[in-house]
Amino acid sequence: MRRDSLNPLLPSGFDIGWSIVGIVVAAAYVAFILAALWSIFSSRRLTGAGRLLWVLVVVAFPLLGSLAWFVWGRDARLDRGVL
Repeated sequence: MRRDSLNPLLPSGFDIGWSIVGIVVAAAYVAFILAALWSIFSSRRLTGAGRLLWVLVVVAFPLLGSLAWFVWGRDARLDRGVL
């Protein structure tokens, strides 16, 4: 390695460590979104329009939409005869 390519302020393991942390956080983020979508599609309480609405919310706002689904959406019931 060339001497001028090293950053003297950071140890070389620092970059590797933060790269691993970034990969783990990104994988958890994607898994959270996929779990929300899986839960939406497997929910028996929602109508087709309700599923579509929740999928649009999760796709438009991935983190907040998924969080909203797990906090409020899973227990919500949309009665089919109301509309």
